[in-house]
Amino acid sequence: MTVEEIFARFDGAYAKSTIRSYQGNFARFSRWCEEAGADPLNVSPAELARFIDYLAERCAAATVLHHIAGIGTIYRLSERPPVLD
Repeated sequence: MTVEEIFARFDGAYAKSTIRSYQGNFARFSRWCEEAGADPLNVSPAELARFIDYLAERCAAATVLHHIAGIGTIYRLSERPPVLD
């Protein structure tokens, strides 16, 4: 399933502003993954932890939590094994 297909599953289930926010957050995560040599739709817990550390150095705690929530939702909707428990 592609990222576009995953976000299509959001339609009607989430407010448009939430979808836009998750898309922006996932784009940031994807760019970080590209630089780190990781697949954003198949990260390991260690890779996700490194991304969270990266965000924590640059963002407020609420922003970090919002990114984590969005990534978790994307993984659930893509029917991939959860990275977060």
